[in-house]
Amino acid sequence: MGSLKRGKLLIVDDESELVAALCETLGAQGYETEGFTAGAEALGRLKKNGFDLLLTDLMMPEMDGIALLKAALAINPDLIGIIMTGQGTVETAVEAMKIGAFDYILKPFKAKAMLPIISRSIEFRNLKKENIELRATLAIYELIKVITQTTDLKVIANKVADAAMEQTQADEVSVLLPIQDNEDNELYVAAVRGRGREHLLGQRIKAGQGIAGWVARRHELIQLEGEVIDPRFKPISPRPEIKTAVSIPMMAGDRFVGVLNFNAVSRHSFTIGQIKALTTTISMTAPCIENARLFERLQAAEAKYRNIFENASEGILEDISRRKQEEAFLKQSLERLQKATEAIVAITMALETRDPYASGHQRRVANLARSMAQEMGLTPEQIEGIRMAGVAHDLGKISIPAEILSKPSKLSEIEFSLIKVHPKSGYQILKDFEFSYPVALIVLQHHERLDGSGYPQGLKNNEILLEAKIIAVADVVEAISSYRPYRPGLGLDEAMKEISKNKGILYDPDAVDTCRMLFTEKRFQLA
Repeated sequence: MGSLKRGKLLIVDDESELVAALCETLGAQGYETEGFTAGAEALGRLKKNGFDLLLTDLMMPEMDGIALLKAALAINPDLIGIIMTGQGTVETAVEAMKIGAFDYILKPFKAKAMLPIISRSIEFRNLKKENIELRATLAIYELIKVITQTTDLKVIANKVADAAMEQTQADEVSVLLPIQDNEDNELYVAAVRGRGREHLLGQRIKAGQGIAGWVARRHELIQLEGEVIDPRFKPISPRPEIKTAVSIPMMAGDRFVGVLNFNAVSRHSFTIGQIKALTTTISMTAPCIENARLFERLQAAEAKYRNIFENASEGILEDISRRKQEEAFLKQSLERLQKATEAIVAITMALETRDPYASGHQRRVANLARSMAQEMGLTPEQIEGIRMAGVAHDLGKISIPAEILSKPSKLSEIEFSLIKVHPKSGYQILKDFEFSYPVALIVLQHHERLDGSGYPQGLKNNEILLEAKIIAVADVVEAISSYRPYRPGLGLDEAMKEISKNKGILYDPDAVDTCRMLFTEKRFQLA
């Protein structure tokens, strides 16, 4: 088993020998390193990849260390900066610290002498990151708690816009929602933030028109830097002062419910972490938007039937009564779903706070399982049940001690026996919620295997729900591919080997074939 990567370091010095020595020494200590002899090249790499720490020389031709650090922090504000120099003065040290340098090192030094400084810097960054993520988690929880208590689309859209402003520190934010029963598939601006942007409220945009229209039609996230010249998503109102524009589709399962846009005017870009966090927020709030849209339709239908009732003859009263009963049933189902969604989101966020390595795991499993179900031709009800079960399949881990969930070594037999209880615990949490599909049973069975070697019940073959068999394959693929506290991510190839080797033994053959096809032919990505 390979050693875990302790952090990703960007090393810049015009002395190539020093860069090579630092990369070798720090790489041997488990750090992932990349070295450059010019600031411009390093910045180009930073824009494409996330780094934890920048270690840069002060005196360099073309771009000195102070200018490089300042530009790097504009790209990634969470970056830790350390300045190296053989010509240190109090003034340069103060200047470096003012723009955000974490430490200042005088040359010459032995490469190994850097290790405590690097270790302390990475530890500081991790603590800072954990603190930010915890605050973001609490903010998301508060947001979900508010919007699950309302069916007012205006309130929800404005709460989402506020959350986007807070999470990304954007200069401008807008939320666009589809217009109900509109033949032209138009969107309207439901919420807007930013100086002088209020006049956009209520503005209509056709699907396919502008950047947001393109995202609405393609259901793909897009990030644009600088002036937009691509004719596919030519802006409706070009604004050259925008440095970075991001548009994210808001999806409730496979249903499109809106577009979130946010722009940077005063700074260069957004970090990968900011976009990832906001994507998570959207995935949790989109179902609430969908619920509110359904409620609006209910209200419209109620008004329509009331008008018919007041003006119609006695011959249609029976039909109206039946429709009213159907409306009442749908409204009750919607309320039950809202309560279940709020509870699941709250428990999921609590779990991910205790087990940071599981962050995003349930969402990725749900996305893969839903795509597999669609390709296998399952009914819309089954697909929605699989998506909901995927989002909640590890809820039972909330009952497991956090030190076991994040243990960086192999679990003992007793510890693993505690882990094996989580499907049953998840079932106990979910069984009393009134879903229209067997979500609790799917969660209970997602670790069962065809040959009976799974847990907690040791079920075999047709004793296992098809939905649980699909979740099982998606869960294994995501777990093997991704980073865990006791090992690095093994990659998609290893995941494909595992499910192929045990196809028909542990895993459902149709689910395995569909999963492999998604990755090999349709280029599905775990995201």
